[in-house]
Amino acid sequence: MAARDTGGLVSKRSRRIVVDGVPYQWSVLHHHHSDRRTSSEEVLSFCGPAQPRRIVFTAVAEPPRIVSDGVWFAHHIATSPGAPLVNLNEPGVVAQLIRMAQSCSTSGRDVDGWELLTNFTVTDEGRLLPITPPGTVAARRR
Repeated sequence: MAARDTGGLVSKRSRRIVVDGVPYQWSVLHHHHSDRRTSSEEVLSFCGPAQPRRIVFTAVAEPPRIVSDGVWFAHHIATSPGAPLVNLNEPGVVAQLIRMAQSCSTSGRDVDGWELLTNFTVTDEGRLLPITPPGTVAARRR
């Protein structure tokens, strides 16, 4: 199988997942902004038959949006302090996020991860349960 050009979005240590019969390569990376040491983000990158996409979760103070600092619970996010942690390395979570991101009407490669999460209930175990049917999401352009 020939290597697919992912536009540099998916790391060399990517994993394979099949979502609704469609194969994807995906990876999760943690980034610190060089201009702001207090800000970081978790980025879930995936590449399938369409253009490569990124689901970006950026840490913000108000409303509190929490991403791991790369040390504790690597690649985990939470919608608020005390909320259940969502593990971005969990294939079930990745499949739900890819499914929802692919149904977004955004034309850019980046999708706001926090906006996507408004379409799910996060269980105490960190699973994502859709509350909005795919295809009805209006994700913001980055």
